Amino acid sequence: MIHDADVVLWPRLDRAVPHGERLTIELRAGRHKAVITAQTIASAFVTPTPQGRSYGAHPGDGQGTVLSPAFARYEWDGETGYGGLERSAPRTAVTAPAAQVDASRD
Repeated sequence: MIHDADVVLWPRLDRAVPHGERLTIELRAGRHKAVITAQTIASAFVTPTPQGRSYGAHPGDGQGTVLSPAFARYEWDGETGYGGLERSAPRTAVTAPAAQVDASRD
């Protein structure tokens, strides 16, 4: 059965995390509430600029948006599924973690 639902809680894009981000989505339809949890498996970041598209999250004080298409594992009411996830945010709202170096590759 399909019901119209209002989005009560949606995870905002505020960090450029390549994978492992845990998210919660909450929907409400009348008396019914659905809480869906997700974990990103892989995320990409694109920062459109006046010169074109620059891959990677380039936060900063300048105008612009960070786009993040991702692939995620969703869990809801004991069921697990996989699917896409897209979010965007102003550049000024997104932080990028410091680069991580894998010492085992040396």
